[in-house]
Amino acid sequence: SQGDKEKEMNLPVSPLCDREAVRRHDSQIGFIKFVIQPTFELLGKIIPRVKDEVMPMIENSLEYWSREKKRLSGINLNGQ
Repeated sequence: SQGDKEKEMNLPVSPLCDREAVRRHDSQIGFIKFVIQPTFELLGKIIPRVKDEVMPMIENSLEYWSREKKRLSGINLNGQ
């Protein structure tokens, strides 16, 4: 991966490319909240079908990753 190559070359590891530090659920939640949702909310104002059909899928994805974060946090805290 890119982060591995950067480490081999003694370069700073790019954001979200360090497999030892990045948590997939956190990166997905952040990407959805700060890139996907605002983009499609704006698009939904122009194309109402996007608001009706796409935004619910985005919300479902955000809910999924939020549940995963909670589930994995519980595993880490409880040692299960």
